[in-house]
Amino acid sequence: MEQIRKLIALLLTLACIAASSAWAEENRAQEAPAAVKTPAQGKEKNTPPRGIYSSHVVGKEAESLRPAFVKGGLVRVFWSDIEPKPGHYDFTVIEAQLQGVRRYGKLWSLAVLAGPRAPDWLFDDGAGSMDIRFRGDKVRIVPYWDLVLQARLKLLAEALGKKYGDDETLQLVYVPQATSNGIEGHFNGNRYEDLQRQGFTPDKWVRAAGEAIDSFYRAFPQKYLAFEVHEIGTVETPERIMRLIEKNYRDRVGIAVWWLSGRENYQHALLQEVRDFRGYKYAQAIGRSDQGRRFGAGGYGGIFEQAKKLGIRYIEVWNYEITRNRNPEVTQSIEGFSRSEAVQGEPGA
Repeated sequence: MEQIRKLIALLLTLACIAASSAWAEENRAQEAPAAVKTPAQGKEKNTPPRGIYSSHVVGKEAESLRPAFVKGGLVRVFWSDIEPKPGHYDFTVIEAQLQGVRRYGKLWSLAVLAGPRAPDWLFDDGAGSMDIRFRGDKVRIVPYWDLVLQARLKLLAEALGKKYGDDETLQLVYVPQATSNGIEGHFNGNRYEDLQRQGFTPDKWVRAAGEAIDSFYRAFPQKYLAFEVHEIGTVETPERIMRLIEKNYRDRVGIAVWWLSGRENYQHALLQEVRDFRGYKYAQAIGRSDQGRRFGAGGYGGIFEQAKKLGIRYIEVWNYEITRNRNPEVTQSIEGFSRSEAVQGEPGA
C-alpha cells in the first residue's frame, strides 16, 4: 500500500509538471488581457460582492449576521480539516458554518487556509518543506512553488467547485496561499533572507500564485475570486501578481487587502499599487475597533474613508464589531458604509 500511495503521488507530480508547462506557455503567449468572460455565461450576469460581511461566523458568532446592514459572512476553514486523507473530502466544517448563514438568509465568502493549515500528509506524498515562524512558533510548511502542493491545490479546487460552484449564495472565493496563516500574502515575523535561503524568489512565488489562481479560476467558472496581497520583502512580488491578474484574470479575479487601517504609512508602496489596480478590490479590517494603535488618525471610521479612496466596495469587519462593540460611533460608521454610494452605486471594477 505504501508503494502504491507513493506511485500515485509521483503521478500527480508528473501531471502537475505537465500542467505547469502548459500554463507557462499559455501565459507567455498572451500579450494582451484575456477576453472578458462573464461569471454566468448564458445567464443573467452576476455582479461582484459588495457591502459589509462578518469575518467570523463559527457557532454563536453567527449572531453577527443578524443585523440588516450585514450582507453576509466569511466561512474560514483549514485545508487539513476538509481533506484529512488524500482525496477524501469532508465538508462538515463548512456546512457547520453555513447553518448560521442560511438561518439568517445571508450570503457568504469562502477562505480555505493552506500554509500551516495544510494537511501533513503532503509531506508523506513527497512535498518539500520550509521552516517559518508563525505567531512566535516555528512551523513547517510546503513551499507555494512545490509541484505536489500545486497538484493537490488543483484537486482541492475542483472538489470545492463541484460541491459549491452552483451555490448562488456563495459570492467570493479566496485563493489559498502557502504563507504564515495560509490565506494572507505575508510572512510577518520572518526575515526575507531566511525565506530566500530556503528557495524563495519573486519569480517562483509569482509563478506559483498564478498556478493557484488558475486552478481556482477554472474550478469556479461562475464565481468571483480574490487573492490577498502583502509586501514580501519589497512591493515587487505583490505588484507582479497584480499585473498578472490584470492581464489574464481581470474579469473575475480581484485583489484583497486584509489590512485596511486608514493609515497611509503602512505598506505605503503597496497601497499605491492597490489604488492603481485596474480590477475588483476587497478588504478586511486590520483589527478590532478597540485596538486603536492599529488605525490611523481618523480612528476606526477612517478605514471606510480609505476604502472609498481605494475603490473598495466590500469589507469584512471583525465579528466583534457586531456582537460585542458598544461604541455607537463604530456601529454608525459601519452602517454608513453599507448605505454609501460605494456599496449602493452602479457595479464596476
